[in-house]
Amino acid sequence: EVDFGAWTGCGWNDVEERFGMSAFDWLEHMENDEAMLDSLRPLLGPEGTLAIWVPAFPLLMSRYDRRIGHVRRYRRNDLRRLANRAGYEVDALFYRNLPGWFLWLAVARVGRRNPTRGRLVRAFDRWIVPFVAGIESRLPVPFGQSLVLVAHPRASSRPDAPSDHGTAPPPA
Repeated sequence: EVDFGAWTGCGWNDVEERFGMSAFDWLEHMENDEAMLDSLRPLLGPEGTLAIWVPAFPLLMSRYDRRIGHVRRYRRNDLRRLANRAGYEVDALFYRNLPGWFLWLAVARVGRRNPTRGRLVRAFDRWIVPFVAGIESRLPVPFGQSLVLVAHPRASSRPDAPSDHGTAPPPA
């Protein structure tokens, strides 16, 4: 089990206090990910923040990904554009788990094996993940197995935001 707070650089209690909604590994299962993100905005409220964790890099898409229902993996710029189209302002967008990128490539993509079972995975999760999480919460990495997005609804897309659509232009 991954501790979202540890991987993002804050404790779990901070995650619950800081984010209106946080979720792991679900958006990549949605056929229409933009519509899903759009549908979450009203649930966040006017001051809410969304924090999500998704698998990164289409290059890493494996048979295992497809078997567990992944429709896609994300690139950083694609996820930013998706969030913007769905009515969000991106507060943070960063990669996590740089060593996991190489292991996923070797085990799941090239080796075509289940990347979540075996002694190597248990050792990685027990010894490497806590070490890497500590480093990556302080230093940005250029790529990783996963992407973390933190965003809030754009003011103009919030249901309670004033709209200027349909109003007459100001008098000259």
